[in-house]
Amino acid sequence: MNRRFNWPLLVGFVLTIAAFLTYFFVFVWFPVTRDFPWANLLIFVVALVFLFTGVRRGFASDRPHPTRSKVITSIVATLSVVIIGLFVFITLVGARWLPAST
Repeated sequence: MNRRFNWPLLVGFVLTIAAFLTYFFVFVWFPVTRDFPWANLLIFVVALVFLFTGVRRGFASDRPHPTRSKVITSIVATLSVVIIGLFVFITLVGARWLPAST
């Protein structure tokens, strides 16, 4: 197994960005996914599984550059969690603050 490239972390990060952007560019046009973003939340769950695997792999003791691996893993995982939190806040909390349409 190639232990040099942490592909689960990269896949989790790309899925996080894709899930965030697809809601605003694709799923907002359909009432089923606009009212409650269940499709995006499922994509976020899959991304979190990949991120968890990537973080475990990034903090493994057999990494070629352990310090660099831990720093990059921490930055990417934190950025992904912030994106997920921002999405949940915008769609589930911030949407309730909008005034009712007439």
